[in-house]
Amino acid sequence: MGAFGVLGFTPRFYLLTEWDFQQRTLAGQNESKLGLYNAQKLNYEPVQGLNFYLLQEMARADISDGRNQTFRVGTQDYRLCALASQA
Repeated sequence: MGAFGVLGFTPRFYLLTEWDFQQRTLAGQNESKLGLYNAQKLNYEPVQGLNFYLLQEMARADISDGRNQTFRVGTQDYRLCALASQA
């Protein structure tokens, strides 16, 4: 169960966010564990189809445990896909 959203700061600068919660009970145990997972992706699209981004992801299978968090910087280029579909 979770939520997601898109927040546009300008037409070319926006944030994608997702938050998910997980409740699970392990076989043979009476107590349940609550987990939290999230991702934030900050995008800049200087021209249509070319994206530069910063990505943060966090996973905690059990909230009482430490977290596993990653950060990435990257680019995605969809301009060739757009040209191919127009041909």
